[in-house]
Amino acid sequence: MKRTPIKRKPKKRLTCPDCSGTEFRYYRHKLGHTRIECKGCGKIVKGKGRSKYGARKQLGADGRVYDSRSECSRADELRMMERGNEITGLTMQPKVVLDAAAGITYKPDFQYEQDGRTVWEDWKPRPLGRDETIILKLWRAHGPGLLILTWRKKGRTCIRKRVMANAEVTER
Repeated sequence: MKRTPIKRKPKKRLTCPDCSGTEFRYYRHKLGHTRIECKGCGKIVKGKGRSKYGARKQLGADGRVYDSRSECSRADELRMMERGNEITGLTMQPKVVLDAAAGITYKPDFQYEQDGRTVWEDWKPRPLGRDETIILKLWRAHGPGLLILTWRKKGRTCIRKRVMANAEVTER
């Protein structure tokens, strides 16, 4: 990430919580937000920034904070499916151990039971990147069951990929 220093004076007096310093560097990110870094200790004081794709945190109807608005709406859909007895045992952000020896874990967005088998679902509102491709390969080799990657296209939820251990079925 390239940081561009800018000249700016703060509207109010800032102090660093670690070193109590009052001198700061200001950087502008390509997405437009500004980071403030302490000159003394280098800690980022203000301006945590946005996600890479500009997603904003969303508060759901159940009081949970979701990573994006689309993930929140998918959670609402799954909750309605659970109330309608289409799925059971809905869990948010379960931890799945892919390789215990190497210590590799993965946290998909949802886990539920459908038609007597456990399904893990991960919401991806963008094209698959390198990290997701590696996770899919690990899931195919060590995954405990079915992983479904979903996304929203023209207002409806679509299945992008279904990945089973030692097999793969692709749908669009």
